[in-house]
Amino acid sequence: MKQICIIVPVYNEELSIDTFFNTFLKFNEALVNKGYSASVLFVDDGSKDKTQPF
Repeated sequence: MKQICIIVPVYNEELSIDTFFNTFLKFNEALVNKGYSASVLFVDDGSKDKTQPF
């Protein structure tokens, strides 16, 4: 199985990170059906909100 890693920089994304991740999960399901495996790596650059605990 081929692997894909998506690196996403985040900064104060508390309100949108859940939506992004849920969309990624649907995307990942489609990839698995085509023989791929995907992961996502969030890189937080000092957010002042609650992005980091995600």
